[in-house]
Amino acid sequence: MQAEKESKEKDTHRQIVEVAERLFRQIGFQKTTVADIARELHMSPANVYRFFAAKSEINAAVCLDILGRIEAEAEKIALTRGTAARRMRNLIGSVESHTPNCICPTASCTS
Repeated sequence: MQAEKESKEKDTHRQIVEVAERLFRQIGFQKTTVADIARELHMSPANVYRFFAAKSEINAAVCLDILGRIEAEAEKIALTRGTAARRMRNLIGSVESHTPNCICPTASCTS
């Protein structure tokens, strides 16, 4: 029973992060509210706050998720054959594919 509850909580945490990332990309970090994230997940903002104390914590989780995906891809690229220059190009392409729009609330992106 405890394992099932923990699994459901991890799933909810993951869903919040995924929805937040999508909304941050679509409408921007500043315009996205916790209520927007909750609405997309058919839950109350209070429920989102059970998992994250503040919107900034949600953003940190989104960033860690993106960095984790980039790190996994970088490890795969590092194991491939090819010149260092070719692997670096692949790595840069991977970073760009994982970060097509800036979602950092403090950066001034022009992409």
